[in-house]
Amino acid sequence: MARLILLLLATLLLGCPPQLRGNDDDAATDDDDDAATDDDDATSDDDDASTDDDDAVDPPPPVDDDDDGPELWMLERCEPDPTLMRPEVSDWEAAGPELWALLEYSGGCEPHYFQLCWDGAADLSDPPGVTLWVRDLGPPDPCKSLITEKAVWNLDLLWEAVGATGEIQVTLGGQTRVIQF
Repeated sequence: MARLILLLLATLLLGCPPQLRGNDDDAATDDDDDAATDDDDATSDDDDASTDDDDAVDPPPPVDDDDDGPELWMLERCEPDPTLMRPEVSDWEAAGPELWALLEYSGGCEPHYFQLCWDGAADLSDPPGVTLWVRDLGPPDPCKSLITEKAVWNLDLLWEAVGATGEIQVTLGGQTRVIQF
């Protein structure tokens, strides 16, 4: 809901009209609070597959965290894709199984969905080291407002895969920190 309000506010302040797509007559209010209801959009917009939405990737489903903060997403294994935009990670921190990142990106007219990626590699340092990156899975956004957004991801995949003894050295957005779990 907060993302929808921010999108509408940015649209009003920037004068960027929302882009209507195909039979989506309410694109400005398309973001539902319940991510599970977004599955019906996958079939309703198939008739406009030739529009600029072809560049967008479906966002991963959030974890149900039942609070009013940012949606909790899962860390995923993925290969680097130079065709997807990467937001600037201005700061980040990790506590327990969660990593919080402050993201900056250009936009304001389209929804943005962020994926925290790891290629599965870990170096043999002590503690083991991994490199993570964030990529934007949303459609191309013609607006140029500087947006700052906080995102949070669950790191269970990292803990399970690395099997470290309590610490991992993480590099994200050019910043390297040792995090404990």
